[in-house]
Amino acid sequence: KKKGGLEAFSRPKLFISIYEACNKVKNRSEASDALCETVEAKLLMLERHTITSENIAEVVLDTLKHFHTGSFVRYLSDREDLASAKDLRRKL
Repeated sequence: KKKGGLEAFSRPKLFISIYEACNKVKNRSEASDALCETVEAKLLMLERHTITSENIAEVVLDTLKHFHTGSFVRYLSDREDLASAKDLRRKL
């Protein structure tokens, strides 16, 4: 968390963030579920005891970037830590 506290991983929270980013994708619910499974598998491959929200966001971005450009951009633009257009361009 931003304030340094720990929070249990929430698949529903992950699903909602991906689902909202995939608003132009056909079969949005099924695609979001499959993307969640992919993200979870990639996170498990990190083999870390603690995974930060930043780690999760990076894996989601990497996954969306290869899946659907529009969803990638929507997810990226919703990130609070990208305060400027310069930050957004750098990620693209």
